[in-house]
Amino acid sequence: MLKDELPKIVTGSVPGPECKKVLERRKNAIPSAIGNNYPCVIKRGAGAVFEDLDGNIFLDWVGGVG
Repeated sequence: MLKDELPKIVTGSVPGPECKKVLERRKNAIPSAIGNNYPCVIKRGAGAVFEDLDGNIFLDWVGGVG
Protein backbone atom coordinates (compact mmCIF):
# COMPACT_ATOMS: atom_id res chain seq x y z
CA MET A 1 0.00 0.00 0.00
CA LEU A 2 1.27 3.45 -0.88
CA LYS A 3 0.58 4.94 2.55
CA ASP A 4 2.87 2.33 4.16
CA GLU A 5 5.87 3.17 1.95
CA LEU A 6 8.62 5.61 2.85
CA PRO A 7 9.50 8.48 0.51
CA LYS A 8 12.07 7.49 -2.13
CA ILE A 9 13.54 8.92 -5.32
CA VAL A 10 14.10 6.26 -7.98
CA THR A 11 14.97 8.43 -10.99
CA GLY A 12 18.07 10.13 -9.57
CA SER A 13 16.56 13.58 -10.11
CA VAL A 14 13.17 15.24 -10.01
CA PRO A 15 11.33 15.63 -12.27
CA GLY A 16 12.07 12.29 -13.89
CA PRO A 17 11.71 11.50 -17.60
CA GLU A 18 7.98 10.67 -17.62
CA CYS A 19 7.04 13.76 -15.61
CA LYS A 20 9.22 15.92 -17.87
CA LYS A 21 7.23 14.72 -20.91
CA VAL A 22 3.91 15.70 -19.33
CA LEU A 23 5.24 19.00 -17.96
CA GLU A 24 6.50 19.91 -21.45
CA ARG A 25 3.07 19.12 -22.93
CA ARG A 26 1.47 21.20 -20.17
CA LYS A 27 3.77 24.14 -20.94
CA ASN A 28 2.64 24.06 -24.58
CA ALA A 29 -1.07 23.63 -23.79
CA ILE A 30 -1.82 25.79 -20.74
CA PRO A 31 -1.33 29.58 -20.54
CA SER A 32 1.68 30.65 -18.48
CA ALA A 33 -0.59 32.75 -16.23
CA ILE A 34 -1.71 29.46 -14.65
CA GLY A 35 1.28 28.52 -12.51
CA ASN A 36 2.67 25.17 -11.50
CA ASN A 37 4.79 25.25 -8.33
CA TYR A 38 5.54 21.53 -8.19
CA PRO A 39 7.78 19.82 -10.78
CA CYS A 40 5.96 16.51 -10.61
CA VAL A 41 2.90 14.83 -12.08
CA ILE A 42 0.98 12.86 -9.48
CA LYS A 43 -0.01 9.31 -10.39
CA ARG A 44 -1.62 8.33 -7.08
CA GLY A 45 -1.80 9.35 -3.47
CA ALA A 46 -2.85 8.00 -0.09
CA GLY A 47 -2.84 9.91 3.16
CA ALA A 48 0.15 12.26 3.16
CA VAL A 49 2.14 10.30 0.55
CA PHE A 50 1.98 10.56 -3.23
CA GLU A 51 3.73 8.90 -6.18
CA ASP A 52 4.65 10.57 -9.45
CA LEU A 53 4.62 9.04 -12.95
CA ASP A 54 8.24 7.92 -12.57
CA GLY A 55 7.65 5.97 -9.35
CA ASN A 56 9.19 8.55 -7.02
CA ILE A 57 7.37 8.65 -3.69
CA PHE A 58 7.02 11.92 -1.77
CA LEU A 59 5.72 13.03 1.61
CA ASP A 60 3.13 15.80 1.14
CA TRP A 61 4.47 17.99 3.95
CA VAL A 62 2.94 21.12 2.36
CA GLY A 63 -0.61 19.80 2.57
CA GLY A 64 -2.95 19.39 -0.35
CA VAL A 65 -0.45 18.55 -3.12
CA GLY A 66 -1.48 14.90 -3.40
